[in-house]
Amino acid sequence: MRDKSQAIIITALSILLLVVIAFASGVKMTPQTTPKVTPQSQVLPGAPVVPNPMTNQTPTRTQITKPVLTEAQKKAQKINSQCLRIKGVENCSTVVAGNTCIIGCKFSKNVKDVNTEKKMIANKIKTLDKSIKSCTVTDSMDAIPRITSLFNSTNPGYTSSEIKKILKELSPITR
Repeated sequence: MRDKSQAIIITALSILLLVVIAFASGVKMTPQTTPKVTPQSQVLPGAPVVPNPMTNQTPTRTQITKPVLTEAQKKAQKINSQCLRIKGVENCSTVVAGNTCIIGCKFSKNVKDVNTEKKMIANKIKTLDKSIKSCTVTDSMDAIPRITSLFNSTNPGYTSSEIKKILKELSPITR
């Protein structure tokens, strides 16, 4: 009877010792999961291969994702491309929030009357997109990077409050 209980104890200790050794050596007890790609993102083609220095496994492909554009961002890109087609506009940045559009433009030196050009752009955008009720065009160099950061923002509350700040700070042409 004593030999049987000693054998059970030795077997239990051996199993415990194997589990401790496996845990200490880094053997994973759970299966490896793959990262999930949400519907809000898409995988970019040509993702780089990154070796994992911690293991002797073959390098894995790292997924680089970019967010899918919102409707407001798509509308802003469309408006921005229309503005860049206008002669005299060198660079511009656009953000759309609801029925409000703000466009920051850098005009070339050939443009004689900047205010007339800004009015023309605002009227053209409101004609092209009937959902835009207020189109603001500014040539302030401080506004272009701010508008670009608003375009990239994913927080609609922040975007609308910043748009209000920009509208208060600048004296742009609004149509």
